[in-house]
Amino acid sequence: MFSGFYIFAAQNQILISMCGIVGRYNINKKVEKHNIEEMLNSIIHRGPDDSGIWVENNIGLGHRLLKIQDLS
Repeated sequence: MFSGFYIFAAQNQILISMCGIVGRYNINKKVEKHNIEEMLNSIIHRGPDDSGIWVENNIGLGHRLLKIQDLS
């Protein structure tokens, strides 16, 4: 798993996005979507604002996003 943060400046506001990324690779069988969902549930603290899953054959990826808006 990977985690990090990104800072964006937009319309005189600073937006900080923290995220978590998960992935799975199987050599000889397909990755099931529920495997990626279980991994994402284990990092739900990384962000309730958005999430996504991409699965194709033996590769699966998922992400979670937390947006933090600086109001100062």
